[in-house]
Amino acid sequence: MLTAATPEILLRRRIAANYSLLEPSGNGFRSDQADDLMKDVVTENLTSNQDYSGTPTPSRDLSSYLSVAADASAGPTVEMSYSWANVLTVLQDIQAATKAAGNEVFFYIPPSAGALTFLTRTGEPGAT
Repeated sequence: MLTAATPEILLRRRIAANYSLLEPSGNGFRSDQADDLMKDVVTENLTSNQDYSGTPTPSRDLSSYLSVAADASAGPTVEMSYSWANVLTVLQDIQAATKAAGNEVFFYIPPSAGALTFLTRTGEPGAT
């Protein structure tokens, strides 16, 4: 039997290690349009090392392999707290919040022979 992982495994294998949300000066919550918040989570935890002092070993920066689509400010505004949570779980929680608000935002990383791109969309998945 042949098995293969989907590109979303990158999301499942990463923890949203956002030190900035743990600072005493902040309230621990992030608020933004749902698709923009999803893209921020992926950018901060998969394509940059911005929340780390020093250089983590190994690097958390996968920007050579994964890009993030531009913000579209789609979907409802969502407020989330997600320090030290699994990235896939954070994205699923944001999606659930948008569904409850009546304007669901979906996320995906389409398979590609080259570099991958994290995308979001409102409306039915697969619709044009």
